[in-house]
Amino acid sequence: MTGSGVSEFDQATAVRLTGEGRYAAELHPEWSIGGKPNGGYLLAILARAGCLSAGPEHPDPLGVSAAFPASPEPGQVEVEVEVVRRGRAFSTLRVRMTQDGAPQIDA
Repeated sequence: MTGSGVSEFDQATAVRLTGEGRYAAELHPEWSIGGKPNGGYLLAILARAGCLSAGPEHPDPLGVSAAFPASPEPGQVEVEVEVVRRGRAFSTLRVRMTQDGAPQIDA
């Protein structure tokens, strides 16, 4: 934990709203293996953006599946969330990460 009461993981997976369903994030090199960000770390960033877009009715992901067409570098990324279906019990979302306009992850 840092002095602010926010964990290092919370800080490393933080996303910033930049528009409707659009977020910016910074991939930290400390969460990398062999110079590439860890896949679970990347999914945590996508899940955080998805949960924010799903709203308070659905605060936690029940399941996540992803394809990794590329491996992003540490640095700035963009995350786009599309609400496919919003239901009473759960919502279905599609979340995409891009870096410099190139697709990196589709979940």
